[in-house]
Parts: sequence; C-alpha cells; structure tokens
Amino acid sequence: KLAAKVMAGKKLSELDYPERSRGKVAVKEVVYPFGNLPGVDPLLGPEMQSTGEVMGIAESFDEAYYKAELAAENELPTSGTVLLSIRDEDKSEVLQIARELREFGLGLVGTEGTASYLGERGIGVEKVNKINQGSPDVLEIVGEIDLIINTPTEGEKPHRDGYKIRRAAVDLKIPYITNLQAAHAAVRAIKNTRRTRLPVRTIDEDQP
Repeated sequence: KLAAKVMAGKKLSELDYPERSRGKVAVKEVVYPFGNLPGVDPLLGPEMQSTGEVMGIAESFDEAYYKAELAAENELPTSGTVLLSIRDEDKSEVLQIARELREFGLGLVGTEGTASYLGERGIGVEKVNKINQGSPDVLEIVGEIDLIINTPTEGEKPHRDGYKIRRAAVDLKIPYITNLQAAHAAVRAIKNTRRTRLPVRTIDEDQP
C-alpha cells in the first residue's frame, strides 16, 4: 500500500513512515516468457503477467539496476554496439542517451530516421537500412548488436520493422529496451559498472 502511494507521488515523510534504510537499494525486475512464445511481440500490455521476478541489491540504484537486469538475463553491455530505432516523438530525448553511450566508447547503429536525426546534431551513428531496403538491412546485422533500444510507434503491427527487431532480440537473446525511462537507467548502470567493479555478496554476508 505504501509503495503504491509513493508511485502516485506521495513522499514517505507525508505518510508518517519512519526511515528504516540500511544504506541499500533494491531493484526488482519481472521475467516474461517471450522466449517460449514464438512470434509474440515482446511489448508489455496491461493483460500480461510475468512468470517470475528477480532482484538486485546494492549500495546504489545504478548497481542494483544492473544486477537486476543481469539476473533477468538481460545483461547490459559495457562495450560493443548499440542499435537505436526511436519513434519520432522520442528522438529529442534520446540525444543525451546517445551522447553518453558514445562517451563510454560504445558504437552506435541506427535506422534511417534515428541515424539522420542524431547525425545532424553531431552524434556519429552508422546508418543501417530498414528491412527490404537493401543489404545489409537491420535484421541482417542484428546478430552483431550488443544492446537494442527501440521505442515502438502506437498500434505497431507485426509486419513493421520494430516488431521484427524486437522479436529478433528475443530469439537471439540480445538485451533490449523499449522505453526511454529504462534507457536512461541503463546508461547510468553501464557507466557505473564500467567505472567500478561490480560487487557481489551473499545474503548472509549482507546481514548487519
């Protein structure tokens, strides 16, 4: 009940909840069975239910988020290449994400609209063709990608490129992100993990 009120905008101080922090942050992540559902678009809807959940615990949100993604078999890369395919209304917000990924030394590949938008703003992105627009297209190179950030358009259909990219990510076990809030969190987690060694302790070791 408290968590629901906080998510709705309340502060713990307003709810008369005493601070009980032990200096740890926990991030829980759901696990979905998309790998066992051939052809299903791995986009979340209100009717979907997870088949499990995992949790990362650390001294910072960034570390805890990285651990949660790792446990959910969606390990965020600290090197390699990121594919960006972003809908028009999200392009301005992806600028900072793309800049930071480049600063970390990750390569960027983008579909036509995304690559053009970022390139015009000084961010080097290798353009890749859409499906059926010439070889190599995005599906032909997706196996060489280490992370996919794809924000879907409203009412996207199975014949569209976005669906095929997301489905390929599931089939090839490539980590993927479909909203920019998660993308921002992932960038922070990648930055933190590149800077410091990821600490791992058992629950027993973590007891006061």
